[in-house]
Amino acid sequence: MNPRMVTAHPDVVQLRGKTALACGPLVYCLESIDNEGFDGIISPDIMLELRWRDDILGGIGTIAGLRNGEVVFTAIPYYAVGNRIPGAGYTTWAGTSK
Repeated sequence: MNPRMVTAHPDVVQLRGKTALACGPLVYCLESIDNEGFDGIISPDIMLELRWRDDILGGIGTIAGLRNGEVVFTAIPYYAVGNRIPGAGYTTWAGTSK
């Protein structure tokens, strides 16, 4: 399966201009501890790559957002949020640039 961007229905006013990340049936989120310095804006031309990370929770599939081969952000499955640092901030719906 390939990771993908998902946009909300345009009638959901609160989510206009936002995108979520998914792979298969799983929704992913951007947890603050993995994304220091990330501005929260996902460009439509970003390359998404599914990656296995042994260093997170004993092994977990993540989505890496890549630009010019460099990781811009890391998204983890929503079910794993809050399992490393209690109270760490996260977002499921990120802004998008045009």
